Amino acid sequence: MFFYPRGEYNKQVKEIVIENDFLGERTVKEFNFGKPNDPFEIETTLHIFPFPFRKKDANHCHLTRFLFQPVQRKFFRILKTGLSRDSFISWPNLA
Repeated sequence: MFFYPRGEYNKQVKEIVIENDFLGERTVKEFNFGKPNDPFEIETTLHIFPFPFRKKDANHCHLTRFLFQPVQRKFFRILKTGLSRDSFISWPNLA
C-alpha cells in the first residue's frame, strides 16, 4: 500500500504508484465509511494527530490560539456522521 504525502496526488502520480506494483493507496479525506470505488483513492475513516492540541511554539508549548483548529476544520463532517457532541472532545471519543 502507498500513502500519498500530505494526501496530495494527481493522475500522473497515481499512474506512477500503479506502475510500481502497489496494491492501493490512501488519501487523507476523512470520515468515509463506505467501500472504496478506486483502490488507489482509498479514503480514511479517521486521521489522528495530537488532538485538540496540535501546533507548538519553539519551546514545544501548545499554541492555544490553535486549540480548536482541528475541531473547526472537521465540525460539519463530524456532525454529518450523527455522532454525539462528546465526539468533539477527544480522539478516543471520536473513534
